[in-house]
Amino acid sequence: MISRGLTEGTSKKVLHRLNRIVRGGVFYKLEIEWLDDCRKSDVFRNLSHQEQNEYMDTLYQFANPNSDLVKQDLKERAAEVYKVIKNQAKYGYY
Repeated sequence: MISRGLTEGTSKKVLHRLNRIVRGGVFYKLEIEWLDDCRKSDVFRNLSHQEQNEYMDTLYQFANPNSDLVKQDLKERAAEVYKVIKNQAKYGYY
């Protein structure tokens, strides 16, 4: 158990902070921007087809307008990155 050895008060503080970080979308934003950077630097092109599909699926899920997973601004950014990568794949870039 991760919280073993911590006091109850410290465990509650860590849990509260972790929840705020996750709900704030920091990890989602980081992944979206990292994927876009990888696309720009050709790292994405060198991934296996399966890996590319997995990351594209993640972007697609983030961009889903019916999802409450991410905030609207992150949905729009994910959709933008998804569209750019998909267009590059369509024209034989990947």
